[in-house]
Amino acid sequence: MAHFCRNVFHDLYAYCCLTYVCMLYYMRM
Repeated sequence: MAHFCRNVFHDLYAYCCLTYVCMLYYMRM
């Protein structure tokens, strides 16, 4: 179960990071 939670957390972190980068990119344009 811990492995599953860690995977979900990692995916969520990656998704948030990607969204943040995309937002910064659009703000600059």
